[in-house]
Amino acid sequence: MSADALTASSRNFYEWAKTKILISIVTVSACFGMLGLCSYSGGLSNYSNELKKAATVNDDHERNGLRALAAGYG
Repeated sequence: MSADALTASSRNFYEWAKTKILISIVTVSACFGMLGLCSYSGGLSNYSNELKKAATVNDDHERNGLRALAAGYG
């Protein structure tokens, strides 16, 4: 049975169902994009924190800069 053979109310329901599926897919894609950005930011924060821990230079400016990076991304 093709969609052209449906009654008006059945066709409206069918089109609305297709629209809801499209809206769901777009929303889920946006959510995954935001999750990816959050993961990226958390990874940068962790990397800056690890650099701060592994810093062998006793330069307070460098340590403060890495601490600021870790806090900013986190």
